[in-house]
Amino acid sequence: QTGIFLGPLYTIYKTITAIKLSNELNKRFTDKYFIPVFWMEGEDHDLNEANSISILNSENKLYKHQYLPSGKEGEGNIEAVGEIILDFLFNDYADTIFSSISKTEFSGKVQSIFSENYKDGKTFSTSFASLMNNLFPNSGLVFIYPNDKRLKKILTPVFRKELETYPYTSQLIIEQSAEIEKQFHAQIKPRSINLFFFHNSGRYALEPSTEKISLKGTRIQISNEEINSLLQNSPESFSPNVVLRPICQDSLLPTVAYVAGPSEIAYFAQLKPVYKYFGLTFPIIFPRASATIIESRIKKILEKFQLDVIDFFQQKEKVIRKFSENLTDNNLKEEFVKFEQSINLSFDTLVPSLQSIDSTLIGSVDTSKNKILYQLNSLKERSFTALQKKNQTSIQQIEKVIDILFPFENFQEREINILYFLNKYGLDAIEKISNELSITSFEHQLISL
Repeated sequence: QTGIFLGPLYTIYKTITAIKLSNELNKRFTDKYFIPVFWMEGEDHDLNEANSISILNSENKLYKHQYLPSGKEGEGNIEAVGEIILDFLFNDYADTIFSSISKTEFSGKVQSIFSENYKDGKTFSTSFASLMNNLFPNSGLVFIYPNDKRLKKILTPVFRKELETYPYTSQLIIEQSAEIEKQFHAQIKPRSINLFFFHNSGRYALEPSTEKISLKGTRIQISNEEINSLLQNSPESFSPNVVLRPICQDSLLPTVAYVAGPSEIAYFAQLKPVYKYFGLTFPIIFPRASATIIESRIKKILEKFQLDVIDFFQQKEKVIRKFSENLTDNNLKEEFVKFEQSINLSFDTLVPSLQSIDSTLIGSVDTSKNKILYQLNSLKERSFTALQKKNQTSIQQIEKVIDILFPFENFQEREINILYFLNKYGLDAIEKISNELSITSFEHQLISL
């Protein structure tokens, strides 16, 4: 997606993977020429997935900054996000972000590059491509923006086949998904017609109607004659959904490999019969590199408290709770466990004596025990709260580590924007990340900055 300021870090990792893979293939197969291509998914109409970035401010507090064109929420069917023009409000949005982050020796140059490429009057897609070109110079990276009349003209046979044979494509996916779901859950749910239609600045799903095709959520219907005319004269009016997008990509390009994230890898498995139906060769699905960047200050905190990065990949409250419990020398948690066990044992020992006196007393045993355990648990909670207050400085350090390693309880690569690291370490950080990032390990990596 053509997200604001390039979106989350995985966009950078995906790009690096494609570039390094192309370079490697060019070395190994000298009779061919491999080109890294960035397919800009700017036709999508989900603005809320592209209009915000997460970044840490000068106090290392995590914030999500959202840009709203015209100051309004993106509701209902809107145009392709890539076509949206940044308005005068975007300059204020960018200034808010720039003023919130730390001032470093690199800030001036980095902010200048971002501001030159993202400013009012430019679209999401043109801003995205131009900034990427600045960050990846001489990489050979080629950008394709699919919402182009010339490309859509070439794709007309794909659109026509889908419209003339629906719901056959969907049936193929459903059958394939039934097999996959025996071992893994399906990622995509096909529609009867796997196409959208642009109309009055909106992108609407096409749905079959009685002898016609309708735009979902409207009363507009299109006859077969009108469909044929539109395919001939205005192919740019049609837009593929997640099912047909790979088919469109590989109808236009001789794709040897598609660099995919985890969810994409899963849904490509559903598309194999669709490729065969459209007469296409199924590409190699190559996993994008996945990583977490570890800054030196973060590394020092981890070493200080003898923690591992994986300790932070869980809910924030659980991390802090576990850390707080481990701060005490007398292992308070274990003491409470032992005390609870002794209470249970004492009541179990008491039962036979009460049974011999009056069997009706047995019913009161559990009630009394539960009351005591309830009070014990309350004491335990208050103790841990007091422990957290006592070690507040250490806990604040841990909270900052959480915000950078597992922001909003999500992987760093899915939340944090590259601006944060470029501002702190300079534009050379891209090269450093690229050098450290292995594209063949297929495991989550740790990168030092």
